[in-house]
Amino acid sequence: MAGIIGTAGHVDHGKSALIKALTSIDPDRLPEEKARGMTIDLGFAFLNDAHGARVSMVDVPGHESLITNMLAGAMGVQVCLLCVAADDGIMAQTREHFALMELLPVERMVVAITKADLADAELLRQRRKEVQSLFSGTRFASSPIVTCSVVDGHGLEDVRRQLLSAHASLGEPRRGGAALWVDRAFAQKGRGNVVTGSLLRGELRVGEDLVAWPRNWRVKILELQVHGQTVASVEGPERVAILLSSKVTLEEMPRGTLLAEPQLGSAETELHAQVRWVSDEKPPRRVRVGLGTEDVLADLRMQGETAILKLDRPVGVIPGSPIILRRHSPMDLLGGGMLVPATATGNTVLSLIERAANGVTTEVICRKLGRTPQELGDEFERLKRAGTIVGLAGTWLAADHLQTLARACLSAMETFHTAHPALPGPKSEQVEIALTGKPRERLLALLAQQGHLRAQGNCWALTSFRMRLNERQGQLVERLVQGLAGHGFNPPNPYELGKELNIPLPTIEEGLRLGQTVGAIVQVAADVYLGQATVVASAQALREKFGTNGFCVGEARTVLNTSRRVAVPLLETLDRLGHTQRDGDQRRFL
Repeated sequence: MAGIIGTAGHVDHGKSALIKALTSIDPDRLPEEKARGMTIDLGFAFLNDAHGARVSMVDVPGHESLITNMLAGAMGVQVCLLCVAADDGIMAQTREHFALMELLPVERMVVAITKADLADAELLRQRRKEVQSLFSGTRFASSPIVTCSVVDGHGLEDVRRQLLSAHASLGEPRRGGAALWVDRAFAQKGRGNVVTGSLLRGELRVGEDLVAWPRNWRVKILELQVHGQTVASVEGPERVAILLSSKVTLEEMPRGTLLAEPQLGSAETELHAQVRWVSDEKPPRRVRVGLGTEDVLADLRMQGETAILKLDRPVGVIPGSPIILRRHSPMDLLGGGMLVPATATGNTVLSLIERAANGVTTEVICRKLGRTPQELGDEFERLKRAGTIVGLAGTWLAADHLQTLARACLSAMETFHTAHPALPGPKSEQVEIALTGKPRERLLALLAQQGHLRAQGNCWALTSFRMRLNERQGQLVERLVQGLAGHGFNPPNPYELGKELNIPLPTIEEGLRLGQTVGAIVQVAADVYLGQATVVASAQALREKFGTNGFCVGEARTVLNTSRRVAVPLLETLDRLGHTQRDGDQRRFL
């Protein structure tokens, strides 16, 4: 899966040092950056995933005065690596960079608390809480947080693992023609001029023509490179270098130039956009517009819910591009959003969805706009990938409205558990939220995916809830726990356990479900159940034997005196519970 990882965070919070430690590539390429010890312009590197494929990385500057350069790198990012120094904590640029990532179509966030060697355990806990507080209520609330240090190597492999996991979980690439904004241009002696950029979507091939906007010049691709390797074609999203026909000069291809397939782009001096503002204050008349790698001044006026931007000079544009708006001076963040057609200044897909607190169906949107689902498909997809809207089985919600519904759902679950402590939880139709049918089911499934809920048969429960068993249920669970414990690390399957205890199989299955609900029994495989104490004992026995050294399945079987049937899923359970970490055939205790 193609995708681009980009850094964000305050100046001197260790972004470039972390990239170098992870990739062995120094992203600070300019002599001035070396001398000053801070990233001034964009830097580039790559990670190797488990299959040997290279994953692009963009390192951006963190200094307040270099926010324009930061935006140039952030526009094409799918996974953000937010760095927070343990000694400083969250600073002004940390908050601004995070706000920018919320406004851009970034899909995943991984937080690295860097310089962990400069902090004790209590300070690191405090930094983690600060990050969680910053993320609370946003689409990045469940993002992983890893502490690390490039000095002693602590946590570096965890950062690498989380980044590659986030990259692997990205959705399908954006559909449409090829387009990228130039972020670097340089001469290659004896060959021609090279431009680099983040290919946002589509495919480039050697020999094909592109159009350079806003000048509307046709150029030919003579050679393509990805991470220094020459390729015949490249599919976005991906970092790419392009050797262009020699007729083009560097002055004619500056940063901000849009390269796109013929008929895709255009040169515009007026933009129309749906904007999400970060402040309730009235926006100023004069603003800075960040579009791709371009930064241009504009006059702003509002027409209904649409921002009309009169630019100081022409820029290259493709439909549906994300934009960022900042004050002219000081360059404070104002908001961000998506370009819309100039004719769509009244009802648009986004405005209709934002006005419907409890969601609106595709059918209703199409009827109000007089369009078919096929005609609006690309617009739905753009808004969804930007994180602006979320689809729940044909019902669309604005991201903010989804958060409100999610909070209402969790509150309703808490109310149910308080009123019915002896029940496993409500059925889907019993959850009191303003959604019905499949959209309700999708919301519950989404909250379960985020770790807030768990499914228990046909019921739902908060992950923190533990059912209070009645006397019969408690006695049943206790018998099963004792029966399983008598077999150590070689438990019988449910049928065998029922025969041993002289309990009917349906009652055994009921007791196993109840035991899992109250945390007394752990299911490690389809027919393998262990008491919670036995799982803990397995971790203790293995830790005592191997300490911080790696061990394989066979070695674990020997220590626990168990079969492969139990050892393999038990070790996977220890991985899932955070006791161990797998690296190939080896595992180590964290």
